[in-house]
Amino acid sequence: MASNTKQAIKKINEVSRQLLSRMLEMESEAQAGIHADPLVNDEEIEKKNRQTSDLTSQRQHLIELLFQQKTIQEIQAEHILINEMAALDSQLADKSQAFKNSLAEQVIKLKKSKKISNSYQKL
Repeated sequence: MASNTKQAIKKINEVSRQLLSRMLEMESEAQAGIHADPLVNDEEIEKKNRQTSDLTSQRQHLIELLFQQKTIQEIQAEHILINEMAALDSQLADKSQAFKNSLAEQVIKLKKSKKISNSYQKL
């Protein structure tokens, strides 16, 4: 039974690493301005967003199953993997917040540029 718990936590950690990697890729693309490139297909962007959403949902489902199906003792027995899971969770939360802040800054810059553009058009 313990190895089953171990495998479940390993799977959560694997999906967490995939999600973290995807978030780093999205952050890099946003900083490089790839999404502002007219040659980037909206369909491609939507596909990447869907993949990120799917990974997030899969991770959430696996975590819910772990805590529904396993006892506290079974989970605590895998404390090294649980610590890794917590560290990955912390990294995901940090990256999510950083990405959110970055997007907020981009929206503010866009709004300012639109205001400037509107001002010039009035002249």
